[in-house]
Amino acid sequence: MLHQLIDEASGNYLFPIVTNRTDDLLRSIDLIDAATGEGKPDAARPPLRICILDSGIIRQHPLFSGRIVGSHDFTGAGIEDLNGHGSMIAYLFLVNYAHLFRVEFVIGKVLDERKAGDEATLIKAINWAREQRPDVLNLSLGIDRTFLGLNFCRGGCKLCRAAKRAAEEIRVVLAAAGNYGNTTCPARSGLLDKHSKVVAIGALNTATNAPESWSGKGNRYHPSDYRLLYHPELPRQTERLAVVEREARTLLQQKKYREAAKLFRYLQEHTATLTEHDYSARFKQLHALASGGIADALLNDVRYREAEQAYVVHLRELIRSNVGGDLNNSIFGSYVYLGVTQKHLGTYDNARENLETARAMLESGDVQCDDRRTFDLYEALGFIYLNTKAFVGAVAMLEKCLGVDPQVIDPTAYEYNSVLLNLASAYSYVDPSRGRPHLALGRQLAEEHRRPTLIAAAQQLTQQYER
Repeated sequence: MLHQLIDEASGNYLFPIVTNRTDDLLRSIDLIDAATGEGKPDAARPPLRICILDSGIIRQHPLFSGRIVGSHDFTGAGIEDLNGHGSMIAYLFLVNYAHLFRVEFVIGKVLDERKAGDEATLIKAINWAREQRPDVLNLSLGIDRTFLGLNFCRGGCKLCRAAKRAAEEIRVVLAAAGNYGNTTCPARSGLLDKHSKVVAIGALNTATNAPESWSGKGNRYHPSDYRLLYHPELPRQTERLAVVEREARTLLQQKKYREAAKLFRYLQEHTATLTEHDYSARFKQLHALASGGIADALLNDVRYREAEQAYVVHLRELIRSNVGGDLNNSIFGSYVYLGVTQKHLGTYDNARENLETARAMLESGDVQCDDRRTFDLYEALGFIYLNTKAFVGAVAMLEKCLGVDPQVIDPTAYEYNSVLLNLASAYSYVDPSRGRPHLALGRQLAEEHRRPTLIAAAQQLTQQYER
């Protein structure tokens, strides 16, 4: 595991960033911020002293700078981590707790570079750890006593008793349940001895929210499936923000809107604080992207009131940023989706004003718009005209929706189905003969795809046409 923190070819330190969980991504970025001196100092946070008995630690790694307050080598090879396992355990503790505490490490080296050790040394190290008075003792190691499918330790072996005694004095003692299906000692103490305060930690697969098939049984489980991105040198702020931007865009595409909004908000906060002197074009773009991403995520998450406020902020940021090339296109998109949001809120006057602004930009040739935004613009305007009894205008707008590239809007999609029925409704007041084909197709699609709301609307329209 040493390769996860040191580049073997160059000898440079590596800086992992967790990319498959939003909170962990931001926390791992914050750790690098702190290593560069650009992050918030944690001196004001309450201390959390963690004793790790493992393969040692990479003492000079910037992520651990100033955090190692005590150490002891029980192997005779020196405290430096030659395997990487102990250092990665320390890193994961930082990811999980450095945002809440001033994390300090007491390191006991009990495993060699092959991650091998012996029971007597581990018991000796556990007793040493009790003297260090840590808040947490972590034992991500153990001994599997299974033989011929049987394990006779019920938490009473020497190793389990040593961990149990430590748990009487140390607030939290964590012991890994093992990686081969059988719960190892000293985790068996926490699992099988009802008087023991040791916590047996199993591995959790966050995709299935179930224990990993290879994990020993625990009485608590912790995520094991970390996906890490490595930087071979201390990444600059632009590089760190670019990672957040990329993950935010991915989450948005995956329709994980709440998680996307969290990352976009992080981008917004970390670019808004820059002074005008340092506010480069890249950061201006990131800031504008962030405010727009937050708004888009809130809209898609059906949080319309918050989305409206976010789009107003986004428009202000775009106009302020003057980011160049795509500025008009971005402003156009913001007006469109501010209007769409207000349509959902039922504030039709405000919605029409913003949508008409976007329409004027589009039809004057000031923007190069994709068909998706064109469809959303005309659909929202048509809906508003229909609901404010401007039927001729509704027909004109909704007819434009039908001309959108079918590769962008599937003609069988819900939105297209809804446009057909709204168009039929508008034509019922203008020219019923032209509305009947749209009604027939809209009703057919609604019934084929079992869309109860649209089926009911089609039935009501059919009765209206028959009168």
